[in-house]
Amino acid sequence: MLRFVDALETAGACSVLEAADALETALRDGLDPENQVARTSVPVGDEPHGRGGELLLMPATTTDYSAVKVLSIGGEPRVQGVCVVFDTRTLEPLAVLDGAALTLVRTPAVSLVAIRRLVRRAPERALIMGTGPQGAAHAEAIRQQYGGVEIVQVGRSASAASVAAEVARADLICCSTTAAEPLFDGAAVRDDAVVVAVGSHRPNERELDGALVSRAQIVVESRASALQEAGDLILAGVAPQSLRNLAELVRDGIPSSNRPRVFTSTGMSWQDTVVAGAIVRRVLAT
Repeated sequence: MLRFVDALETAGACSVLEAADALETALRDGLDPENQVARTSVPVGDEPHGRGGELLLMPATTTDYSAVKVLSIGGEPRVQGVCVVFDTRTLEPLAVLDGAALTLVRTPAVSLVAIRRLVRRAPERALIMGTGPQGAAHAEAIRQQYGGVEIVQVGRSASAASVAAEVARADLICCSTTAAEPLFDGAAVRDDAVVVAVGSHRPNERELDGALVSRAQIVVESRASALQEAGDLILAGVAPQSLRNLAELVRDGIPSSNRPRVFTSTGMSWQDTVVAGAIVRRVLAT
């Protein structure tokens, strides 16, 4: 019988650390982000390319599980939807998960996969840009991964001077906002810092400026998806050959250098399928 997994059960079935481990295993086992099916975006409302609503359709398949996540973006709450999970071998639908709760596990888990390999040492001070659900989820993920880290979280009301001071002090910066313009002067980011940007999936919006992108080592989920959706990179005119994808980072690491390291994430369907599979496996076993 098809199982409905509500938001509370979806969030509690798999920790963010377990989700990150599952993503790493999938990448080590040969999942290639460059070969994944692109998601479909359908504008909702009168502004096809504005900041109104949109529907996202995100299908992917792995050896054990296949899934389709359907989300609405821009309503209240901002992210809503469901994820239908199938058995890949039999094609039987197994469960319907709360899509927003899945996204709140998946997104910081993807960030952790990158952070674990990009930091040169355990961060002592992390700056979270954004006070919404993803900001809180990233703060909690970093606490779970690095127990002694000091976390500072700032929102829209923070002054430019205070943000600049926090940026300069941070070992790790996570941007999880709906901003369309850069959040801070990238020149303030230390050479040994790591920056993660997850807030935008639109090519005409960005959280990071060209000053940071031009001097950083950059990791993306996939080059194909980043050059289609990641405004942080598109608006800075980044060359595809300069990008390292997440699978390459997991398998081969990153060359040593005295430059900031940046991970930009717009979200990909395979990530939802991997994490949803881990959740369904746990839920159906109970």
